[in-house]
Amino acid sequence: MIDGTTVIATIPVGAWPEEVAYDPSNGYLYVANWYSDTVLVINGATNTVIANIPVGTNPVGVAYDPSNGYIYVTDSGSDSVSVINGANTVIANITVGSGPSMGGCI
Repeated sequence: MIDGTTVIATIPVGAWPEEVAYDPSNGYLYVANWYSDTVLVINGATNTVIANIPVGTNPVGVAYDPSNGYIYVTDSGSDSVSVINGANTVIANITVGSGPSMGGCI
């Protein structure tokens, strides 16, 4: 965790963290872990891990949608997108084309 240019906490997040998304409504950070096939949820206020959510294979990208509060995770190894709700639960797994990624869309 970084505050400006100062490291304030180091949090182990899993194997091969790829991308991070931030939800300003609750201060949570969502970290896609490529080799762990999970998304780690960090409470930014307390710098603690509050959830470790299993998603599809090789999650490479993660994005927050403020219009509905959902987190979208591209699972490149599963050719799918996992949808996570505010309760940190996967509510859908959408099949898409081959090897999806976010490509800087966050």
